[in-house]
Amino acid sequence: MDSGVLAVVSAGVGCPRPARRLADWITEAVCRSLAAGGARAEVEVLELHRLAADLAQHSIQGRVSLDLREAIAAVVAADGLVVATPVRAASPSKVFDSFLAILGDKVLSGMSVPLALNSGSDRQPPDITQVMRRRLTAVHAEPVPTVVDAGPVEWQATALSGAAARLHRPSRRRTRLGDALAPAVTQHLLRIRSRCTVVNSCFEFEATSIAAKVRTGMKAVRFHEYGDPSVLRYEDVEQPVPGAGEVRVRVAATSFNPVDGNIRGGFMQGPIPVTLPHTPGIDVAGTVDALGEGVDGIAVDDDVVGFLPMDGNGAAAQYVLAPADVLIPAPKSVPLADAAALPLVGLTAYQALFDHGKLTAGQRVLINGAGGAVGGYAVQLAKNAGAHVIATAGPRSSEAVTSAGADEVIDHTATDVTAVVTEPVDLALNLAPVAPDELASLVTLVRPGGVVVNTTVWMPAPSDEERDVRGIDLFVRSDADQLAQLVALIDRGELRVDVAERVPLAELPALHARASQGAVHGKVIVVPSAD
Repeated sequence: MDSGVLAVVSAGVGCPRPARRLADWITEAVCRSLAAGGARAEVEVLELHRLAADLAQHSIQGRVSLDLREAIAAVVAADGLVVATPVRAASPSKVFDSFLAILGDKVLSGMSVPLALNSGSDRQPPDITQVMRRRLTAVHAEPVPTVVDAGPVEWQATALSGAAARLHRPSRRRTRLGDALAPAVTQHLLRIRSRCTVVNSCFEFEATSIAAKVRTGMKAVRFHEYGDPSVLRYEDVEQPVPGAGEVRVRVAATSFNPVDGNIRGGFMQGPIPVTLPHTPGIDVAGTVDALGEGVDGIAVDDDVVGFLPMDGNGAAAQYVLAPADVLIPAPKSVPLADAAALPLVGLTAYQALFDHGKLTAGQRVLINGAGGAVGGYAVQLAKNAGAHVIATAGPRSSEAVTSAGADEVIDHTATDVTAVVTEPVDLALNLAPVAPDELASLVTLVRPGGVVVNTTVWMPAPSDEERDVRGIDLFVRSDADQLAQLVALIDRGELRVDVAERVPLAELPALHARASQGAVHGKVIVVPSAD
């Protein structure tokens, strides 16, 4: 069976649901026409409408983003170009013309089979034909660009007309589309004699309903065996497909947490059994890219944040799957990527203080190790709750702890905490990897009936039964309702998100190496896409 390379690039923006089904039909028609002529096709997804901001940035600043580079590379690798314009597309010619301008005449002249497919609406006539003819004919003496019109008559249904649902039923419009495509596809595309890739953009569509199976790649950091940071690999992997109850998120950022290093090193196989190869990254902030069956209350293009299951693949990748019920709307008042600094550490602080410590207004709390990422949130939350906050921190972080709202800050590098805290506290929260005797001494500072909450779970929390001082070891859990409360505090200006570093995804192995040497301070987010 012969095969070829075909790029299907769509410039449309708008009407996602009818356009989604239209994309199914376009792709199916192309693939069936190829198959009828003895060719084979695989399908890769390239969503050009998501590059509108990247194209605008390039136009103003001349910068080419990573996503835009990858889109260009997909087209450069193709021998043919098909343009599919969705129903009621918003300025498709402008988006597509910008993209063609970046590709340049040299790339376009190397494409042996230009083919334009129009499927516009009579409310907004398809003008992509003129763009194709103007730009492609100028660089192609032979063959002349072929234009196939599958509208506007056949595709008048729009979301605004109330007839969008009709696009979800097989009808004669589908047959007309196939009939319109078949001659051009057969005549032009079957000349190609290399691997056939159909690149269909703009739409989020379900490949299960078409003959070709969607296969798209992404970058991710994974480890195939447990070990030191050298086991981490930055590699190409297949983009995941959401199952029932799942959401695919285009990752804006994940974050580094010390537990990531422990999982990678194989020290957490009991409580957190992962399947190898494993992608780290428990926190995620990003944009919903696709929905699995049965998902409601969340939509494609929603900005979300969440705490991912610890034993599943994480967000150190361009895309990640997440159970829909762990995701909530991202805060509006901070950059989306920075929201990845919140979930695990914010929930750790919240659950330590309120679920286990039962902290209330007027109580005294000692936060040991307040200079870290969890400590920053713990100080703010405790102060917001009306508690008197005593915090320990080193010289490097004491100013930040003070600005977070601590009433007293103790330099633990120069002073014995037990000698300074002379009045009992209601709650002692230990966040620091202290020596066992130091941890045990904290119980002496707690009033009878009080609590010691410990996050360093490799050492049990101390207790004093005689004085009814309980010791609780905290293992943080994902809780969407609590995370939503934290997001609300952020958007009200009552909780600050601090980010110490922003590291590209490709440098995550180096970040793990620095962390293993104790050289990472504060919260670090990891960003998959960078210019």
